[in-house]
Amino acid sequence: MQRSIASGKRNSTILRTVVLVLLVMFCLFPLIWMVFLAFRTPDAMFEPFWKSLSSFSTDTFVTTMQSGFLQAVLNSVLAAVSATAISMVIGTPAAFSLAKWGLKRKFVYKWLIQLLRMAPPVGFAIPLFLAYIRMGMIDTLPGLVIAYVTFTVPLVVWLMWMFFAQLPNEILEAAWIDGCNVWRSFLKVALPLSTPGLVAAGILAFIIAWNDFFFALILTRTNASTGPVAVMNFLTESSYNWGGIASAGLILSLPTLPVIFFMGKYIVQGLTSGAVKG
Repeated sequence: MQRSIASGKRNSTILRTVVLVLLVMFCLFPLIWMVFLAFRTPDAMFEPFWKSLSSFSTDTFVTTMQSGFLQAVLNSVLAAVSATAISMVIGTPAAFSLAKWGLKRKFVYKWLIQLLRMAPPVGFAIPLFLAYIRMGMIDTLPGLVIAYVTFTVPLVVWLMWMFFAQLPNEILEAAWIDGCNVWRSFLKVALPLSTPGLVAAGILAFIIAWNDFFFALILTRTNASTGPVAVMNFLTESSYNWGGIASAGLILSLPTLPVIFFMGKYIVQGLTSGAVKG
């Protein structure tokens, strides 16, 4: 009886392991294939790699880096980092006030934030485009940052509101009794206790701004063009530079992979905060 139970557990463990390995391979296959294409020569781009082991080269990767694509990547970095920083500075105190301050009709603000998060980007793009033409902000990094802030601030407020709401009021009241005002209690007490939420909100806001294609396509031309838009330069009416597309995609993937790898636990803690009561 014990042997049959042990055998059943062993078979179940093996089955789960096989399923997980297959899922991981399925998820990683596009990234692995992109790496292969980025370092293949054009004449052997779609040949099986085991048939042409000597066709690997860094020429396509080097050509992509020398084509001006790095400037577009730098624009992506500046726009995403700036939008994330502004969103955290604006959204975090707003979330704290909504979660811990006795505001009337608080549910109205909550639904407004939800509506801003659910609104399609095209609903913001046309008004922003018309306003930017009048203000001369087309193809500028400040204009792109403002566009990113319109949908990263609601995300930060929504995430941090849930996180601040689960902080015990007794902790803040104790800080007020000790002489802290609202601002100091926010900086000295609430923020240190909300580190997972802060990291999760910052990472998600950065990734959303980093991966944006729609706003950058509408609001930029050449000077402020970002990485996702610059990938289109490898497409023409008559040909597709698959090696350039793959190498550009690999470059755009590099900044986000280590952030998610090292900060994954904070993302999980920030997103699951408040999921269980008791």
